[in-house]
Amino acid sequence: MTQLSDEYREIIKDIEFNIKDEKQLEYIKNQIFKITDLFMEKMEKILNISETKIKLMEEKQNEIDKKMESLSNIVNGIERDIYMEEQEEEIQIICPYCNHEFTEEFDETRDEIQCPECNNIIELDWNDEDDGCSGHCSGCHGCSDNEEEE
Repeated sequence: MTQLSDEYREIIKDIEFNIKDEKQLEYIKNQIFKITDLFMEKMEKILNISETKIKLMEEKQNEIDKKMESLSNIVNGIERDIYMEEQEEEIQIICPYCNHEFTEEFDETRDEIQCPECNNIIELDWNDEDDGCSGHCSGCHGCSDNEEEE
């Protein structure tokens, strides 16, 4: 703003130096002041409008930030539910040797487990296919019935 004020003063000095008639000088100075006031009023209006728009944009951005935080919390909750369920899933196992029923944490990487009651090793089969009994255990004794039907 200082540079603008300096330039403005230089213009007025130049006008005063080049116009010798006092009436004309006063008229020109008044007209310049009027034009300057008009520009300043317009600039002030533009600045006020800009400030208002910036405030509105900041408010909208704050609303968007709150909505994004809420959505992020929802997504994190869903994600936590999905992965926590997998981690906390337990399976029911019935020992084929002693018929003891117990629960164990689901772990697809394990292929056998020890019965806490009789201490026999139980083979775990994680195949999703429901082929029925493979006939290689000593647990259910139902395999011979299925073989006779075939």
